[in-house]
Amino acid sequence: MEAGLLRQLARGAPADPREYAVGHANPSAGHDFTITVPGSKVWIPVALKATLTAAVSVHNRNAIVQVGDGTQIVAEQASAFNVTSGQAVRHSWLWDYRAAVEDPNDVVITQPIPEMILRPAWTIGTTTANLQATDQWSAITLVVVEFYTGENVARSAVADQIELHSQALVELLTVGA
Repeated sequence: MEAGLLRQLARGAPADPREYAVGHANPSAGHDFTITVPGSKVWIPVALKATLTAAVSVHNRNAIVQVGDGTQIVAEQASAFNVTSGQAVRHSWLWDYRAAVEDPNDVVITQPIPEMILRPAWTIGTTTANLQATDQWSAITLVVVEFYTGENVARSAVADQIELHSQALVELLTVGA
């Protein structure tokens, strides 16, 4: 029996992560949005996409994505481009993306953001400079790789011990075989 097989058996199939899209309801006009990681999960965000529709007003808006640990902001990334009055602009924050890009029609802004692990009760959302009372965030989707905590944490600890002692376990299991 190989040590790699022992690790796979210890971790078990249910421990495998899954990737999916987390939809979020539109906030009321003039408000930013926040998505909270559920208590039994850990997320690695892949992409955050949302549309900001700016009301007719003279102010430029600048969207900032923020990550919080439940009590304070731990990371943020400001958009490299402004949203001007009367525009509806789709924002995409992509992990492992190399540079900020604005399309020639000013309707899509794509931003890089560093990879992070979001633990239970952590938040990800926006704060928008010069957000006006009738501005609207919509079409909000967060794509994540999700891991479960709880029993999988215990399973992972067992797997770590098996990995640490794998050679001795292989020898023990193969004695007399």
